[in-house]
Amino acid sequence: MRNTILPLLLLLLATSFCVNGSVVLADESKGEGKSEPAEEDSKDPLELDEDVLKAADDLRLTYTNEQQTLVNGLRYLLRPGFEEELMAGRRYRPCALEPFEEGSEAALTQLEALRLLAVLQSGIAPTGATDRQITRLFLTPISNDNLNLAPLAIDMLLCRAIYRRPKLNADDEAKSRAERLLAALEKTKDATSPRSPLIQGKFTKCQWYANHMWLGLMMRSALDLGLEIDDRAWDATLKDLCKAEEKERGYTTQKGANELTGDLNPNLMALTALGLAVTAPEGVIGRAAYKEVEKRVKHVPELLSRLRTDYEREYWGGSRLLLVESFAPEFAPERESGNTWRLNIKRAVVSEFDPSGAALRRAIVLTDLGLASRNWTRYETVACETALNCLALSGGLYQTTDAPLQDVELASIGRLMYALGMLHAGKARVGGADFESRVKFAIEDGCDYLARVQKDDGSFPGMYEGTPGNTAICLLAMMHGGMSRENPAIQQGLSWLREHCGEGRAGNTYSIALVLMFFQYYYEREQRETGIISADNPKDHQSAKNDMWSKLAKEDAKLVDNMISTLDDSNVGGTRGGWTYGPTGGRGGRSDNSCSQFAMLGYKAASLLGAEIKTSVFEKEAERLIRQYAPDESCPEVEYEHVDDDREGNDDERKTSGSHKPWKGKIRPGGWGYTCGDSQGWRTMDLTAAGISSLVICMDELKVRGKLSTQMAREIGLTIRGAEVWTAKNYYRPEDLANANSDLMRAWSDGHGTFYGLYSVERGCVLAGIRKLNEEVDWYRIGADALIDSQNIEGNWGREPAEQAPGRRDRPQLINTSMAILFLKMAAPPVITEHKKRERERAEREEKQNPKNPITSGPKDKKKDAEKTPENPQEPKD
Repeated sequence: MRNTILPLLLLLLATSFCVNGSVVLADESKGEGKSEPAEEDSKDPLELDEDVLKAADDLRLTYTNEQQTLVNGLRYLLRPGFEEELMAGRRYRPCALEPFEEGSEAALTQLEALRLLAVLQSGIAPTGATDRQITRLFLTPISNDNLNLAPLAIDMLLCRAIYRRPKLNADDEAKSRAERLLAALEKTKDATSPRSPLIQGKFTKCQWYANHMWLGLMMRSALDLGLEIDDRAWDATLKDLCKAEEKERGYTTQKGANELTGDLNPNLMALTALGLAVTAPEGVIGRAAYKEVEKRVKHVPELLSRLRTDYEREYWGGSRLLLVESFAPEFAPERESGNTWRLNIKRAVVSEFDPSGAALRRAIVLTDLGLASRNWTRYETVACETALNCLALSGGLYQTTDAPLQDVELASIGRLMYALGMLHAGKARVGGADFESRVKFAIEDGCDYLARVQKDDGSFPGMYEGTPGNTAICLLAMMHGGMSRENPAIQQGLSWLREHCGEGRAGNTYSIALVLMFFQYYYEREQRETGIISADNPKDHQSAKNDMWSKLAKEDAKLVDNMISTLDDSNVGGTRGGWTYGPTGGRGGRSDNSCSQFAMLGYKAASLLGAEIKTSVFEKEAERLIRQYAPDESCPEVEYEHVDDDREGNDDERKTSGSHKPWKGKIRPGGWGYTCGDSQGWRTMDLTAAGISSLVICMDELKVRGKLSTQMAREIGLTIRGAEVWTAKNYYRPEDLANANSDLMRAWSDGHGTFYGLYSVERGCVLAGIRKLNEEVDWYRIGADALIDSQNIEGNWGREPAEQAPGRRDRPQLINTSMAILFLKMAAPPVITEHKKRERERAEREEKQNPKNPITSGPKDKKKDAEKTPENPQEPKD
């Protein structure tokens, strides 16, 4: 293959990419323009010879860094047709937009309008595709949003860009549309007035400052188009903006604001608005308004010096670079020139060269600017940041300089795009488009991130830094991700846990459970050797338990014993039952199903370590969950069929023969809420799934001890069935998880919300052997797709540092990250049984639904996997 491909690629680099005078930016005969990667790789990855890649790199180096980054960003946004061939069989996520040369005649979306603006202001020569996009713009309805001027302003900037390029032959249409935009602007006075709904008491939304900037851009653009503007209205809004200035801090959402949305972003927008006014043609701004603006401009150097100091660690690329590039030329921090300051920022951004061309880092300004839709996916947000980055590299929103690519031949741009595409392909991982590979890479990236942030003493940072549970769950995720227990990172973490968990210092119920779960997986090799994982009768279980306990290091056995004692003391007892955060001192109190879920997970882990745990722990918890199950009266009853097996019954000796008739029952779907014993019947999806996992653990532990009565087995199975159906009904919808503002990307805290919910469902479904909830809802695929799409570029999950409150910038959400990895690995602890809801169909169902992803084995596979080690996890099946 190499011998035939090499000459072809070298020829492509050496020759023009022109067909009938236009760059081959896309193959219109291929695809529907969808951004989802192909589910199956139909082609082998193209083999790229080192000589080919060197030729591509040599071509790249003939351009400036700024030109390279701009053209690569445009390549990402345009989705040229050759990209599909280059990236076949490789990990690749195309832009969320349709290819630029798609023949759609529909109105432009706001994101498509931003892309078109980036193309026009870059100076790239127009093609037939450019003409079609402009035609679509003129057919697009004008925005009627009276509180967000961004859509009107982007529209006006497009009209200006078209008007400035006479070769497009659309001057008259652009000017006519601009007149209509000015008419629409007349209806938006509330967007910038002091009486705007965007101002509530002493709080001013960032959008108010953005609107002042967008208004200034519209006024300046209209003047360039030769249109008359309402200069008195602009004067009035400028005076209002000047009055909003706060001494020393400039333009903030409220007094004392010291974070991105409240301080940095509104200041950058306000300064852009002031710059547009101060550089306006003489006489446009009234004398009184101009004096007010001049006064505020004198404060700019001091204000920018403060912002640079306060936010020096923030990302200044993408949308934030665009604002800086849109400043008046003289605006700069104290003792610096505007050009030098902006050039340094630009160079820093360009140095973070990503092969894909996408602006993968987020500047967290899009929503404040009024550009991001709440329904956008993560990759629509990336596309928007990339378009704004291209605009920044082209001179800013109000472009006054020559377009950076206007003197570069179209064929040369085509060759550079192809070279950048090959370099991208050369660095992309092979096999990344199919679901299995996407899961695998997400897990690897997550574990690599955890390894990078681990502290020198073996512990981990984060919102719960210093707590044993925080370190334990990170280590657990890394080991499930494939890291050997002999790895120095695991050994350092283990040493830290041993040092900080002694003498009752393991923490609350959550922390103790996570530490026990880590120890359980750490000693899984010994569990396989002793047979405690697969023992399914009292005699074998007791023998394996004793053998397993003897395998623990003495200090670890002591820690486990102490943690079990703390869990025992944290049960509130009485009719309420359940667990709370710590020892109650025998006084009872409030308990919740979240603490109770983790307590049971901790007990199960301790049991697999060979620890002695009272049978009554599992009996009482099963009885409590059955008793406190709250049916949903809006749901019809569902049927459940239970087939007794030989291990059920109260006798100490298991039955060894006999046939059993199916037992049938009915139950109304329902579940549990947060508070144990809640009489109101409030149910939540995550805690209902938690109830499933706890019931399976209880059933499993009672069964191996020979203490599971037939009646209890039936009641547990029936209750699990009801909870499963209710969980299926209330599970996350893909569209909710894909939203860029979903909890997966905007998580307000660590270990809460959607990450906790997904983790709870994974525990319950894996333990119960549920492949699809109620045979309909593919809980794993829905959750896995969402987690993969919401993973941050660094490999972690949850809010990125820039999005955190100032006091949390250095505290990554490692619980969320670890829960995401554990969900993707299906890493629930092993059990010998599973929930039986349709015994007759199980064999056929499992044959049909055997998952093809790198997951830890389910309950039916535990005996089969007994000879495997944690260091050699099961490989994905082809």
